[in-house]
Amino acid sequence: MSRAVLVVVLLVATGTAIDVDLFGYYEPQYSGTYAAESYRQLMSNRLRVDLGSTVVSNVEVGADFIGLLHHGTLTWNLLDFVPAAVAESVPEMLRPLYALPFGDRFYLGDAYARFALRRVALTVGKQQLSFGTGYFANPTDVFNTKDALDPTYEQPGHNAVRLDVQPWNRVSFTGLLAPGSDWETTTRMVRAKAGFGRFDFSVTGAEYRRTMTDFTTVDTLTGWFPQSTARRQMVGGEFVGQVWELGLWAEGACFLPGEGDGYYEVIAGLDHTLDCGLYLLAEYHRNSAAPADWRDYGLNDWLRSMLGETRTLARDQAYALVRYQLTDLLGVGVMGIASANDGSFAVVPMVDWNVFENVDLTLMVNAFIGEEGKAYGSTFGNGGFVRCRVWF
Repeated sequence: MSRAVLVVVLLVATGTAIDVDLFGYYEPQYSGTYAAESYRQLMSNRLRVDLGSTVVSNVEVGADFIGLLHHGTLTWNLLDFVPAAVAESVPEMLRPLYALPFGDRFYLGDAYARFALRRVALTVGKQQLSFGTGYFANPTDVFNTKDALDPTYEQPGHNAVRLDVQPWNRVSFTGLLAPGSDWETTTRMVRAKAGFGRFDFSVTGAEYRRTMTDFTTVDTLTGWFPQSTARRQMVGGEFVGQVWELGLWAEGACFLPGEGDGYYEVIAGLDHTLDCGLYLLAEYHRNSAAPADWRDYGLNDWLRSMLGETRTLARDQAYALVRYQLTDLLGVGVMGIASANDGSFAVVPMVDWNVFENVDLTLMVNAFIGEEGKAYGSTFGNGGFVRCRVWF
């Protein structure tokens, strides 16, 4: 019996033997991309099994086990997705070191306990930490980097101790510690939130350790790229609310100079649903740390953006989402992402279909339109995915 099957059997047995809620989903996905004059396909099978219990008064315990299996093209070379002029800066003998493998994984996504008493809650363990009001990106979130082509997909868990206090209605305070190997590598965050009328406002301060990879240098003995870490301080704020029938939000963060140059990120957006049911959303995002001129995009800029070490490749980006619910079970839409610095853009049509009561099907196709070397140029290739999620 494989390790994955054994763990799932133990989880099911545990949930059956004691008073524990057992639920989750099975998610097969097929992805295909045509780039560098070749077609690559990757299939995955993802199983998530969640356990939850509230047997003890004022205590919630939760955990989820995730098994992820891949087959198809299991190694993708990142240099195939950057402009030829940038890829040619890497000697031919070193190109294999830029390969990204897709291996099977079995891990705990979350495992936490939440202790709540009136207006105070303490959460300990590996938990979801997601902050910010932006749809496509969240400048104040120092834990996660969203994929702009799939911004609503679930984020990984993080080991932390979180304290939430709500002294008054619509007023709350959050303190958070995410331990590292020592105090210097521990992320510390405080956050205050208050609601006034039809708006909610938040201010956030964080100190954390940021890791960056230098892809222009490689240790030929180990095949590793050197990484540098810097202690960063962030102060930010956000709001979300409604004016008449128009939803408005904005989020911004200032990363103070210290062990690295200072920079800022802001995102602002609005949405509205027309009388006919058509949903419209637009956002604008600026990342002052990114190059202003697309001709300055280097190897580090491309690969750090691909792997989520930075939020954007371009300095200024615009996002749009149009969605229409054809029936109660079938929705269609299209996303658009554009670099305001070089004029390139991506178009992503999508279909969401609730096939059966507990079965959802998602289809997304992406087309990159722009000259080679630009943020959303043809180098990225065109493709898409089909994802099915079966809940239980």
